[in-house]
Amino acid sequence: MIDTAQLFPHKTTNELDARVVELSVGLPSGKRISAKARPAVSVHPNEYELHADEDLNGWLDAQASIRVFVQHDAISALLPEGADLTTDTAMVISVFCEATKVRRRVFLTLDPDRVGEWYGQIDLQSSDLSDVVELRPLLARTRRLPEEAFDESGAPLATYRGAILGVGDSVRLRVDPPKERHGSFRVRWELFSSSEHPWRKAHATEMFYIDTSDETPEVVLNGSHDLLKQTLMKKRPRGLEASVKAAVIAYIAHTTWTSLFLASLAVCGGEDGDEHVSWPTDDVKTKVLKLLLPLMVPERTDELERLQHAVELWHDSSLFSSLLTRLHSAIQSLMRVDDFVVKTLESTTDEEA
Repeated sequence: MIDTAQLFPHKTTNELDARVVELSVGLPSGKRISAKARPAVSVHPNEYELHADEDLNGWLDAQASIRVFVQHDAISALLPEGADLTTDTAMVISVFCEATKVRRRVFLTLDPDRVGEWYGQIDLQSSDLSDVVELRPLLARTRRLPEEAFDESGAPLATYRGAILGVGDSVRLRVDPPKERHGSFRVRWELFSSSEHPWRKAHATEMFYIDTSDETPEVVLNGSHDLLKQTLMKKRPRGLEASVKAAVIAYIAHTTWTSLFLASLAVCGGEDGDEHVSWPTDDVKTKVLKLLLPLMVPERTDELERLQHAVELWHDSSLFSSLLTRLHSAIQSLMRVDDFVVKTLESTTDEEA
């Protein structure tokens, strides 16, 4: 959450709560359908993705109805006595897309029937956007006061036109569907308690299961695990809840990387003194090794030499602990810069889990 006290010299609030309450999407066929902002599994709080019963690929435009909520007491504490919310303030949604650098403002209307609520519509054109668009609420002063103003405790109030009175966390809306990755892996939800898989059914309280047996490995998240589901599907995590959600995703990702690496190295040969090693035959396992080995064996410059050295460590019981130490360090480094595992976890969600 933004600490407004460190940003502005006057009294402010960070309790603005923006929500997308309705969505409609225009398709290439000319049809307009209802959609919704579905919570996404992500390290970012307040991240959603476009979702509808029909295929949204190639969507042309979207209209998002948005509301901003704030406690009336929080606003009245920012304004001098006699101030009028309608004429002295304006609620603005800052629209920003990092990928395309599109930036604009949309002014909302104060709801006369609901205290502390503003509403409005934001029009989004797919041609202007890519990846994620951020919608951040801002409450600003619209009229200048002729003299300084203070609250009962002596804290200064904003008096100049354009002063920011309040901000809120951005609603992050993914406008592109998760891209299919050839030779990658998938993440999905399943109710372990009713699974047809023998291990998952017998371990209905486990959080997740990593299957590396197929050429398309998968992480299966347990929809029967209430705490896991509540954590990853939390719609608006803030503070500690957001940190816990990010930590859970990082834990699953680290465990997944470890399993993928060991499963990949196990099929590279080198058994019983055989010096011949080769890359795995499927794309995912090869990709995993080529991402991690440069970080694990930086002293070797040749890819095949790196693989050979890792296989030697794998088959030597006295050196296996060294292999694991290098592996965990490499995973930590990779997760900070280029992690297709975390990205796939973030882009996977299912409301019916």
